[in-house]
Amino acid sequence: MCVVASVQTMYGDKRLEKYRRHPFGLIVIDESHHATAATYRKVIDYFRDLNPSLKVVGITATPNRADGAALGIVFESEAYQMSIGDAIGEGWLVPIEQEYVVCEAINYDGIKTKKNEFGEADFSGAALEDVMKEEEAIHAVAKPLVEKTGDRPTLVFCAGVEHAHLMAAVLNRYKPDSAAAVDGKTDPLARKKAVADFAAGRLQYLTNCMVFTEGFDA
Repeated sequence: MCVVASVQTMYGDKRLEKYRRHPFGLIVIDESHHATAATYRKVIDYFRDLNPSLKVVGITATPNRADGAALGIVFESEAYQMSIGDAIGEGWLVPIEQEYVVCEAINYDGIKTKKNEFGEADFSGAALEDVMKEEEAIHAVAKPLVEKTGDRPTLVFCAGVEHAHLMAAVLNRYKPDSAAAVDGKTDPLARKKAVADFAAGRLQYLTNCMVFTEGFDA
């Protein structure tokens, strides 16, 4: 038997009890950098108590956690690793082509930094959004964005939810009906339509903050 489930639906006591008669031999965890959380560990511990021979395999593209928690809490060894360079070289990932655009109107002085999910110093999200959602800053980003993207479909990652909606509004001033913003509270039907319109070419820009990050495929 194979069960595909989210941790949110699996970790409840009633749901776990339902599978007491089925001591799984293997659990595969996608995005396994989350596996140190109490919810994941509860599921793993439950099934390991039922079957001490249980194998747990984790798969993730982001093995570093912002809170510094070691994945060794859950996993005993690293079975396989592929670098981004190797994945690009072997055709699994699209080659990265990066271009910097200098926006003189944006001033980052005074913005505090903190460690991000990769353990690297990064700007504080709220403070960065306060700067980026200013009218002058939005236009400083939107204008070259429109010029450089041409007619290509483009995902736009913003500093916050409000910034994403403001950016979509400004992009629509430059190119009417070209952009839509999606956030975590967007109505599911509206989100589905926005993604479908983006995939079909009816929308050129999808602006978001931390929505289209893990596993998005248009």
